Formats: sequence, structure tokens, C-alpha cells
Amino acid sequence: MVAANALRSFIIACRAAGQAARTADTHEQGVTLFFRRFPVPIEGVTKHHVRLFLSNDRWAQSTRLIRWKGLKAFFDFCVSDGILAASPVETIPRPKAGKPRKPPQYTEADIEDLLRVCTDWTWIGLRDAAIIWMLWLTPARVSELVGVLETDIDWLRERVTFRGKAGVEYQAVLFPRVQRALDRYIRHRPFESESVFLTEDGRPMIAHTVQLLLRRLKKRVGMVKPLYAHAFRHGFAMKTLQWGLGLDECARAMGHRSTKATEIYRGWMAEESALDKIKKVAG
Repeated sequence: MVAANALRSFIIACRAAGQAARTADTHEQGVTLFFRRFPVPIEGVTKHHVRLFLSNDRWAQSTRLIRWKGLKAFFDFCVSDGILAASPVETIPRPKAGKPRKPPQYTEADIEDLLRVCTDWTWIGLRDAAIIWMLWLTPARVSELVGVLETDIDWLRERVTFRGKAGVEYQAVLFPRVQRALDRYIRHRPFESESVFLTEDGRPMIAHTVQLLLRRLKKRVGMVKPLYAHAFRHGFAMKTLQWGLGLDECARAMGHRSTKATEIYRGWMAEESALDKIKKVAG
């Protein structure tokens, strides 16, 4: 069977089962990458293909785990739907989750540099600036950011609603600078759409589009440190702790269902504090 047809059936089945759109999209990306590297019929996929795919030394351990999950879900579907007799992923061990990577820390100066190269005389430049402000001053995951609808913005209460993992909804404060950037962009964009962030041809943006945008801005600025959307979310979480929020409050602000993930940020904050104190003593 042609991989594209099976992948389409797999995604339809995921949606019918109520799987989160973000998870289905991630699985689809992984399976697409696999068959792009190994353009063979589904029946021709072997364990050797899977092992080679997962051995990519450019991937973080967490990425390897995500790709394994996507392939396993896809080939399990192929077995259950009668496309294959057995899954080539069946006996391949689940990769261990990697240790959370400490993200780069962005400064006010970094944000000023990024905003400086967002041309404010074009609607695309205004859109890019609004995205930078949203990433900087809200806890949005990139998938949540591109999923924001105009009806999710409560201008009066100065809040925005994000749809997070597993369908969990949570609200974030819209700081005045974010509101200003959003308002300017929405007023100047040439398309009417329920989605807030649009591509140049008026379609809703996807997560990959935002990553490409950040890559382009990073090149324009000449930024040395890595620039990626999720690092902004980590930075916002650390800011909430700096502002004095407790772990439970931080977890709620981030859309977490428990404080387990929030503990990571407290550890990073403690490390930064220790290094700052040592630096002052040494100086």
C-alpha cells in the first residue's frame, strides 16, 4: 500500500478517536519524514529502516522518543486495520526520555533587536512583531499561538485563551505592549479570518511557519544564541517564579495539570541564583 494513503487513513482515525490535533500533527510529521528518507511501500519497511531512522545523531533524545511514538502509533494502526501483519517497530525498545535541556535565556535587548527587524510599515512586519510580543510575554506553546482565534482575545479583561495539550484550556494575561502589537497587526492585515495569525496568502499559520519566521529574524539580527519558540515558554515560566508566584500558581499560569514540570523551572532558577551570588563574591 502507498504510504501517503495509509498516513491519510491513520490521521483520520486519530481525529475520529478524539486525539489532540497537536499529537496527530506531530505523528504525521514523523511518519512523513520517515517515508521521505525511505521511499518504500509500507510492506517493504523493516526494523532496519526504523533503527536507521531513529539513529539520527542530530536529534535530542526527546526528539528520538517523539519519532518512535509516531512510528509506533502509525504501524500499530496499520496492523489493526489489516494493512500489515506485524509492526516493524514492535520489538524496537522505546527510547529513554532525555534530561530536560536548559533553554537559552533571552533578554530585553534580544527582544528589541528582533522587533527592530520587523518592518512596521508592512502588515507582515506587524504580524511578526505581534508574534514576538506574544512569545515573550505569554506562556504560549507555538501550537497554541497559531491556534488563537479572534474570539479567544478578551480585550476588555486583557486576557487570551489558549488551547493546550489534551484539550486543556487556560488563560493568560495580555500585557499592554502585547495588546498594542496585536491590535496594530489585526487592523492592518488585508484578510478577514477567525484565526489571528495568517500567512502571506491569508491561510492560518502552522507551528513550522513560526519556526521558519524565527530562523529568518535570527539571521537578520545576527543572533548567536539559539532562537526557538519553546525557549520563550521556558523563559516565561522562570519569570513567573521571579515575580513571586508559587509553584501551584506558576503551574496554573502555564496550563500545566500538575507542578511536576514546574519543579524543573525552580531548579533552573536556583542554579541561576547560585551562579549570580558566586559571581558577585568573586567580583
